Amino acid sequence: MKRIFILLFAINTLLINAQSGQVNGTGTAPDFTVTDINGNSHILFNYLDSGYVTVLELMSVTCGHCQSHAAGTENSYQTNGPNGNNSARFLGLEINASTDSTAVANFASNYNVTFPIANDISAGAINYQINYTPTYYVVYPDRTYTTICANCVTPTSSLTIESLLDNAIAAWPPVAGCTDSDAVNYDPLANTDDGSCDYTSYTIKTLGMTFSPDTLMCDVGDTINFILGSNHNAVEVDEATFLSGGNTSNGGFNFGYGATGMYIPVTGKTYYYVCQPHVSNGMVGVIVANFYGCTDPTALNYDSLANVDDGTCDYSSYTIQTVGMSFTPDTIVCDVGDTINFVLGASHNAVEVSDSTWLAGGSTPIAGGFSFGYGATGMYIPDDCHTFYYVCQPHAAAGMKAIIIAHHPPVYGCTDSLASNFDPAATIDDSSCVYSSNNTTDLFISEYGEGSGYNKYLEIYNGTGQDVDLSDYEIWKITNGGSWPEYTLSLSGTLTNGDVYVIYHTSSNIDPTISGAGDVSWSQASWTGDDAIALVNNSGIIDVIGEDGSDPGNGWDVAGISDATKDHTLVRKCSVIQGNTDWSLSAGTDSLDSEWIVFAQNDWTDIGQHTYPCQSVTIYGCTDPLACNYDATANSDDGSCLTQYGCTDPSASNYDPLATCDDGSCFTTMPGCMDSVAMNYNSSATVDDGSCVYCVYGCVDNAALNYDLAATCDDGSCNYSVYISEYAEGSGYNKYLEIYNGTGQDVDLSDYEIWKITNGGSWPEYTLNLSGTLANGDVYVISHTSSTVDSIINSASDATWTQASFNGDDAIALVRNGSIVDVIGEDGPDVGDGWDVAGITEATKDYTLVRKCNVNQGNIDWSLSAGTDAQNSEWLVRNINDWLDLGQHHDLCQGAYVYGCLDTNASNYDGSVDGEDGSCLYPGCTDTLADNYDVGASIDDGSCIYSILGCTDFLACNFDSLATVDDGSCISSTPISHIINAGMYYYVPTNLTINVGDTVIWINDAGYHDVNGVTNSLTGASYNNPESFYLPPTSGPSTIGSYVFTIAGSYTYDCSIGNHALSGMVGFIDVVNSISLGCTDPTASNFDSSAICDDGSCAYDVYGCTGPTYCNYNPAATVDDGSCTGWAGCTDPSADNYNSMANCDDGTCTYTPSGCNGDPITGLYVDGIIDDRAVVHFDNMNTYDASGNQICRVDQ
Repeated sequence: MKRIFILLFAINTLLINAQSGQVNGTGTAPDFTVTDINGNSHILFNYLDSGYVTVLELMSVTCGHCQSHAAGTENSYQTNGPNGNNSARFLGLEINASTDSTAVANFASNYNVTFPIANDISAGAINYQINYTPTYYVVYPDRTYTTICANCVTPTSSLTIESLLDNAIAAWPPVAGCTDSDAVNYDPLANTDDGSCDYTSYTIKTLGMTFSPDTLMCDVGDTINFILGSNHNAVEVDEATFLSGGNTSNGGFNFGYGATGMYIPVTGKTYYYVCQPHVSNGMVGVIVANFYGCTDPTALNYDSLANVDDGTCDYSSYTIQTVGMSFTPDTIVCDVGDTINFVLGASHNAVEVSDSTWLAGGSTPIAGGFSFGYGATGMYIPDDCHTFYYVCQPHAAAGMKAIIIAHHPPVYGCTDSLASNFDPAATIDDSSCVYSSNNTTDLFISEYGEGSGYNKYLEIYNGTGQDVDLSDYEIWKITNGGSWPEYTLSLSGTLTNGDVYVIYHTSSNIDPTISGAGDVSWSQASWTGDDAIALVNNSGIIDVIGEDGSDPGNGWDVAGISDATKDHTLVRKCSVIQGNTDWSLSAGTDSLDSEWIVFAQNDWTDIGQHTYPCQSVTIYGCTDPLACNYDATANSDDGSCLTQYGCTDPSASNYDPLATCDDGSCFTTMPGCMDSVAMNYNSSATVDDGSCVYCVYGCVDNAALNYDLAATCDDGSCNYSVYISEYAEGSGYNKYLEIYNGTGQDVDLSDYEIWKITNGGSWPEYTLNLSGTLANGDVYVISHTSSTVDSIINSASDATWTQASFNGDDAIALVRNGSIVDVIGEDGPDVGDGWDVAGITEATKDYTLVRKCNVNQGNIDWSLSAGTDAQNSEWLVRNINDWLDLGQHHDLCQGAYVYGCLDTNASNYDGSVDGEDGSCLYPGCTDTLADNYDVGASIDDGSCIYSILGCTDFLACNFDSLATVDDGSCISSTPISHIINAGMYYYVPTNLTINVGDTVIWINDAGYHDVNGVTNSLTGASYNNPESFYLPPTSGPSTIGSYVFTIAGSYTYDCSIGNHALSGMVGFIDVVNSISLGCTDPTASNFDSSAICDDGSCAYDVYGCTGPTYCNYNPAATVDDGSCTGWAGCTDPSADNYNSMANCDDGTCTYTPSGCNGDPITGLYVDGIIDDRAVVHFDNMNTYDASGNQICRVDQ
């Protein structure tokens, strides 16, 4: 059973008021003592003095984050506590006074917490700051600490908390070193960074009887690697020994014979070193280590260690010294009011003169000017805005003269345009603004305090000119973002004019300064920087601190101060006359436009009062800062400003009679360089002073092969003609880089390196030092070390490198003496699969790149080198594994390049072209809706195939002859069999629709499965299928069994073996009761939309005349088409029913017999034909009955 410690709040604080734990991790941890219910005392410093790291969790058992982080905290305790590596102790500190010990015990039990927890702990009482729960303090034996989850307002996983705690505990004891894995001196054992990280590395090797390189320029802190031959050492000597060819060590670095070592310069200077046995052979070297800073001794921030000036010198105070026959510096630009210190040599003085005297080389002092005697040390403060000229009187003719140019400093004044003393020229508000009315429009917030602990307050000011009934006002509050109001405080009482009303927290721990000035306490006066506050009257919000909406984080910025509503005191400026509901305007962006003055935390010097309106005294004078008689103290302009600048000396060549302010531009003669060919030619000069400087033309780029140290002007002759001529990113390890020498001379490769960056980063991640000599016109090939590299590459290779494994997104550089001269790709973020080249996407991957013949030097601008199309690129893009150009390079073009498609899969492939241009055409289906859509196709070839879903079983009653893909909809009017395949966690198809009487057969593809249609294997409940069924398990491949479904309805079944059902092995069958027969042809007159199978009963409409009395009556017609015409009837006049109106005979004529018995006529013949007469004969022409009566008589 776990043992749970519940600590009672029995605190003995051993505290010093000035010592407290801050969530930002500053300062040292204060001590405290707590006692648990078993009488065991826990003293923080006892744990620390015993060498334990101690974790303090300030928590609340009802806090959701405390609950979610409990497992991670407990895991860390088990890892690092007494049951683990025994390096740490844990204490939980429950800070909620309303939580009883039972609740703490329940928390520990529910969340399996075994480390001690103290109840009813006041964070303020033990002097530990807390913003949110939980907050962890990890305290180290030296009393320092770090905080974790100090602002846990967003969910953090339990594993993350565990990891953070483990890492923080493991940081003790501190192991100093470089903790940055990107640094060349990264120490994986270090857990405390000591600032020693070095990000630049150089290598010095021995080559014959020389150090290579023998001169190295680097920065202080860079790493210098020495790789020495077995017969050579490297010993530091002083400058004199170096110059004299000696070899006596000065006690500096010393690397023995054949050694490999590292040296990091720590001082900005030149380091001299020699190979002792071979110094007489000239085997010496120099390292120039640069340390950047202000190198001017006259500057305030002069750095005596710096040997390279970085332009940071600050001259708010300036010093002028005499050096030889000159003032140093001889020109100073400063502000009016800055201090100029003179330190003069014994033979020199410094006397202010006029500009004309200065230009003429004279020495007559100007009236009222400054003057410092020989060897004097003095101070001068310019009080006016102009140029001050001065000379050394005895040496003025020799050119010992100098100038001080004084400008105006920033202009202070009232910058509020609403104020009566608004100063449009002011650049910095000095709080002097005065307003015409002394009464404010309503109450407003005059002060806001967000102090430590519960030292929070809000001050309301009444400047309305009359007493105000506070019952009309409320304070609203929103905590951590939201909508107005989340909390409200109704005010009461009367606030007299000119007085303030202070709301503060109810805590007993609040500072007496606040409670003494307070008028009412409020439990919600507990803002922590990100809580919005509003002053509200009957008409709504009239003033705010912060705003509604989302949580701003730690707090809102005020007057340009980040998170100023947290850990600060805000005081309303005296110029503010009313509240402001627009918080962004109220807070402002800097100290000038903000309505607030931001003070440090716990600064309550202004509480209980408010200054309004601003107080000031009228000072008359010139208030225009652009005027030469500007008075910075004046706040009322008297019209005396002088603003017309120019030369006011009538004797000057450029005298301006309209000028009222001299701008120092006067000259009678202007010394300077008058030679227009010179670099420093001055077109304004009237007298040549011999200062002309002329160009020394040559190559000024130290990365070039022909760099000229003496050159001052570049003549375009720089030669960089050692460059990358070919790059291959082939299959497998078939990668290589080819370097070409087109300089016209052999090149020593020991000056060169290959740099590489893998998947993004900074130069260099990997380096390869080259060696040997590269003959003019030859190439140098670097390939991979793998034994699988193609023999063609191996035979051309000069060097192998394990890092020749670039994969398209790896940047490569050719470097000479530490300077990059050519690149493939670039540093920075990972590009993805590769860089585009010549318009070909990701051409640095799966392609070979060959440098064009018209390129004669490297290019460190990869975007220009790669180009955007085949024409402007420096590269020919060729297929993967195309090594036909390997081992050679042509830098003299023989003709124009031809570009085209080199992909054999393309329809326009042309193997004769020189390089790929992206024009390849790929036929295929380009319709995204087609089954065979080809994403790589660029030309549609008519091959698209589209699926037509339907029943493809010609035996089914709903067979669709057009369907290409069976959709499972086939229905048979006679019982049929269906197959369901079963395998590891599947029945396929999962859903099946069948007819009553159909058979389902289950085939086991693999595994051990059954078919369970009885009970749900997951819940144990019955499936309640229309009829239950079960097939025993079999091992696949096999047939599990079959079942005939005779009852319609929906069926569910699963595999009851193991966890198969839990893994998704569940199926569904719908059994249809009957098949609806009928006409399924929608064009038939008897189409039945509910019919599933056609029964051959379809009938179709026949159009025609349906009237039987018409001549064209169609007895087969079912739909009259309006075509009826003519009247049908008997047209025989001898007929009984002769119809004289009939147009056509319809065969309906009838005749009445005249006594004849109707026997058929026999023996009929005709004779005696004469003209229109004939004799007709037939049998029984005259018929008699038995009595002799004539029955029928035929007249002839």
